[in-house]
Amino acid sequence: MRELSEAAAVARSTLHKKVHQLRTSAMKQSQLSKASKRTLANQYKQAAAVETELQTTNPSSSSIKVIKQPQSEQITELPKVGDTVHVSSLGKRATVLKVDTYKEEIIVQAGNMKLKLKVTEVQR
Repeated sequence: MRELSEAAAVARSTLHKKVHQLRTSAMKQSQLSKASKRTLANQYKQAAAVETELQTTNPSSSSIKVIKQPQSEQITELPKVGDTVHVSSLGKRATVLKVDTYKEEIIVQAGNMKLKLKVTEVQR
């Protein structure tokens, strides 16, 4: 009986050691991944800051051009609740749920998605 309890104690202690080793290795890996996420976030912030600085110092050399839709395709009047409009960013038709004339925004539903869009982003 005594030998059995000693064998159980040895097995228990080895199990505890293995579990402890696994937990510490998992914690180290998660800390490494958190550290790598932090460094990536910092690099992204630095790149964004440099980009905004370049855009503010030299806006005429920007190679990005804004392409506006022709006036004939844009909505000149606000749609009414229940109207169907085309959401160009989705390439789908959507139903107007709410119209905010002050902000010129509309809330539309396309399938199971509800979207808050500017009036200029939709077409009749």
